[in-house]
Amino acid sequence: MTILLRTSLALALAFAAVGFVQAADATAASDAASASAAAPAPGKVVNTICPNEGDPVDPSIPPTTVVMKDGQTVVIGTCCAKCAAIVAKDPDKYGAAALKNEKAK
Repeated sequence: MTILLRTSLALALAFAAVGFVQAADATAASDAASASAAAPAPGKVVNTICPNEGDPVDPSIPPTTVVMKDGQTVVIGTCCAKCAAIVAKDPDKYGAAALKNEKAK
């Protein structure tokens, strides 16, 4: 009788653990899907207007990737190399403007 109880308890705990892991995996997958839907694709420029000059972005200029204070990574296109250097020095100001696709104020 004792062996039967121990075996039943072990099986019940094993099935409970499997259910817990599957629930945790489903939650993690859901969180990852939400995060990817909200963020732009990695490496994709978020703007068409240079946030420093207000001119159209030049696709021949390599984009500038910045990390804002809130931890958000933003890939910013600029109209020239000079603007790229300026944008890199103030990620929050130019990141916010790039996300709005406008010139920073």
